[in-house]
Amino acid sequence: MNKTNWNLILRKVHRYVGFLMVGVFLVYGISGIVLLYRNTDLLKRPVTTTQNLDPKLSPEALGSALRLKNFKVTATSPDTLYFAEGYYLTQTGVAQVTIQESVPPIAQMIRMHKMVSSNPTHYFALLVGIGLLLLVVTSFWMFKAGTAPFKQGMLFVGIGCAITLLILFLV
Repeated sequence: MNKTNWNLILRKVHRYVGFLMVGVFLVYGISGIVLLYRNTDLLKRPVTTTQNLDPKLSPEALGSALRLKNFKVTATSPDTLYFAEGYYLTQTGVAQVTIQESVPPIAQMIRMHKMVSSNPTHYFALLVGIGLLLLVVTSFWMFKAGTAPFKQGMLFVGIGCAITLLILFLV
């Protein structure tokens, strides 16, 4: 197989893998942007739940039982502990908690974005990662080596790699 055929084959692979993965990349892009602002209430709604816990829990045990990040009791009364997300009745063990959850379509996107290997569909995420790597590698065959577009592309590759390294070392 000569070099021209190899370039054409890799360009076709790049094109069709890119078209195949447009939907997935759209989901990953949207959920990635939303995850950048996960410490805000962007695209979230309040959800209130009532939980029956053991009575007379200490503040530390209550924080562990509720599994809330940065849990801190803000006020107390003889039979109630108050915290930012709600309250806990020490005599009955009832806790009312209001948390911010992402709205339904965004919540599913975030779950897909943050998939772990114990999830049975993690193979899909693995294929997405392989597809992304394939797109990166095949992009070097989009233009013939030595041409002006290829040289400009290599300039942008260098700039992109430098920016990535700079961000990696600053974070």
